[in-house]
Amino acid sequence: LDVRWAPPAVATSVAPRHPRPSPAPPAAAAMPRALALLLLPPLAAAFLAPPPHGAGRRLPPSPRSLRSGGLGTTSGTPRSGTSLLGARSQAEGSGGAAAKKKVLVVGAGWGGLGAAWHLCQQEGVEVTLVDAAPKVGGLIRDGFATKNGKPCEAGMHGFWDEYKNIFRLVEEELELGDDIFTDYALQGQYSPRGLEAVWPVYRDQPQLPTGMGQALFTRFTNLPVTDLATAATLVAAFSEMLSSDEAFARFDQMSFLDLCKKMGVSRRLYAEVFEPMILTGLFAPGAQCSAAAAMGMAYFFVLKSQTSFDVRWCRGNVGEKVFRPWVGR
Repeated sequence: LDVRWAPPAVATSVAPRHPRPSPAPPAAAAMPRALALLLLPPLAAAFLAPPPHGAGRRLPPSPRSLRSGGLGTTSGTPRSGTSLLGARSQAEGSGGAAAKKKVLVVGAGWGGLGAAWHLCQQEGVEVTLVDAAPKVGGLIRDGFATKNGKPCEAGMHGFWDEYKNIFRLVEEELELGDDIFTDYALQGQYSPRGLEAVWPVYRDQPQLPTGMGQALFTRFTNLPVTDLATAATLVAAFSEMLSSDEAFARFDQMSFLDLCKKMGVSRRLYAEVFEPMILTGLFAPGAQCSAAAAMGMAYFFVLKSQTSFDVRWCRGNVGEKVFRPWVGR
């Protein structure tokens, strides 16, 4: 790997590795439709393939420019505000070589880096990764600095139990060790009035059918049982939504707020539990999110299994702990 940190841009050259057979990622058609909706950037690493060990070749740094390759020679400094990561074949000689596929990946966050990482391991593929920022990683990498100069990440970057491919990337493929993430941790939800709910580490509780364990072991500090009971009507909505493509399309045309009103969910339950979760997971209020998207998120993060909502945290800045060594590979 040849990395040139030349402000205001980054140029990186990666030698693709020879591929080895690896399990193909599961097709979206094999997943519940609600789950297929949730290919959000933090989960884009689901398409990472296990890399071969010992097959890559490191390149010595070039003081003047990136090396000449299938994409040509990149010299000088890329245009301001642009981050360029080029991956090219370093085959000796070009006589009789088969034509290579050229791929442009836009965006160097989880999704872009995950796609480039996977493609760089395919034989005969040349990848260029472009980002508007001077460093890869998106908002997760550096976030912003506080008034006292301390780094602060933008947003909440938990690593939930279903992020299995991110765990595999960090612990097995990049071999960054087992101290990048914390253990699974207790979670709390707060409002201006104080603590509203406590989510335990569900894997430490007796294992029950999914849905039952979450309902039994989650502790709501202020919400009456009568309000909580109104959530049961959404079980019927889940079943109907997944019954056919036509039903799914109907739910996709309806907002989650309208669905909750239709199903008789109490106003207090919606305001204190559902709306905060939608804002956290889909970054918009329930009135602006389709019911299909909201219930898909709930399925993936909460209802897929009892342990789905168990979360771990990075021991430090994600950019420094994960993205920097990832680019270094």
